[in-house]
Amino acid sequence: MNLKKLYLSVFIIGFLVLYSPSVKAELIGGVEFPKGKISFADAVVNYLPGTFVASQFASPSNAVGIPDYNGVPTDGSTFVSLGNGGTIILRFVDNSLTTSGSSSKDLWIFEVGPTVEATDVYISKDGENWISVGRVEGSTRGIDIDSYIGKGVIAGEQYFYVKLTDVADDNFGTSADSTGADIDAVGAISSTVIDTCVDSDNDGVPNQWDKCPDTPAGSYVDKNGCPATGLYTQAQLDTAKQAAIQSCKDNPASCGLFGQTQLDQAVSTATASMYNKTQLDQAVSDERKRWDANGDNKIGLEDVIYMLQVIVGLRP
Repeated sequence: MNLKKLYLSVFIIGFLVLYSPSVKAELIGGVEFPKGKISFADAVVNYLPGTFVASQFASPSNAVGIPDYNGVPTDGSTFVSLGNGGTIILRFVDNSLTTSGSSSKDLWIFEVGPTVEATDVYISKDGENWISVGRVEGSTRGIDIDSYIGKGVIAGEQYFYVKLTDVADDNFGTSADSTGADIDAVGAISSTVIDTCVDSDNDGVPNQWDKCPDTPAGSYVDKNGCPATGLYTQAQLDTAKQAAIQSCKDNPASCGLFGQTQLDQAVSTATASMYNKTQLDQAVSDERKRWDANGDNKIGLEDVIYMLQVIVGLRP
């Protein structure tokens, strides 16, 4: 490379460094979130309020999304109270909480009021197996989950669930209507954006919901993406079908069907209840004799008149 090309390369690199736009974290609720509004919990999994929570402070959906506390502690439309000893479980859908590789805060709990009421914090990959990551209280609202690596947290792992449990009988729960921690929002500062359409094992359950990510192809799965129990495979269904068909052939009565012997018997019984030709001829002869008034073995005009008289009751 000659000197002119070297100068040109240095100039281009310097220009790109100085003038290319930089990605800045978004300031939300006084805290910087590199991924912006997508960083916050998206759904409520469970809410078990403790004691002393009035209905106007018991809407768990208020803890979903970005913080929006309006500064009015008597207005329960922007936060949810856990109550004394209560619990709420929130879930990230389009992002996940992860480690940062540093001592910076990774998770931030937006609790209403100047002083955070003592709240134990847990995180989970699947919503079933929980890892304690300490407690927020007093002036502490953020948690560095990296400090719990080796104590359950795995570096680089994605965590989709956060559980908050109010510490019962702490000194801050003074309101009989909204006792315990009052949660406005929960945000992942260290966050990974999730493609909600990815389904690595093709079982119909997206990765962020799939608790069994390596399900064998063709397996029947439940809503968690794990092999379903109590279901039959197609081969088992085919075998059961053939066995049922053979059983009906061997013992038709057990299936509510007529066998050949039963059909023959039914035909015989029906036939026995019918008139044969001899019986029909006899019936006709008897009727002829009944209406043959003059005994000539013929039905003439005189016999018809006699028949009508009997019918209308003029003659016995």
